[in-house]
Amino acid sequence: METAHLRERYATFCSQCRDHMAHASAVLDDNRPAEATTLAMLRWQYVRLLTEFDAFKNREIFASALWEEVPEKAALARELQVACTEMGHAFRAYVLKWSTVDKSVHWDEYHAAANAIIKRLHGHFEREGPLIERLLADPPKPTDN
Repeated sequence: METAHLRERYATFCSQCRDHMAHASAVLDDNRPAEATTLAMLRWQYVRLLTEFDAFKNREIFASALWEEVPEKAALARELQVACTEMGHAFRAYVLKWSTVDKSVHWDEYHAAANAIIKRLHGHFEREGPLIERLLADPPKPTDN
């Protein structure tokens, strides 16, 4: 796949994730436990989005970098895979915990946990973006010396 197309798809996924997190944050900011059903729907939509995003990164970006003959890119791809896996585990643990808890009874704890995972996801994407760009950068051209 062309690098420009990969950049575009990556940017689209990031935009979708940010929009989704902004929507969840707005619902959380209303600070109404009655919105727990809306938040549950958003949580499961986000699970699907992150699963698709993770598959795209692994299949289209990381795998390509691992096969290139540029050791720095392969190392960076492995580092990013680990970071994505850790973020995925953290998000799934959050989803599993809060899918079975009555949020109206534990609203304050849930509210704090939801804001914390959103903040962590934002941080992950902020760190990841420039590193993905490095993976997608063209290799330096050999010089004639």
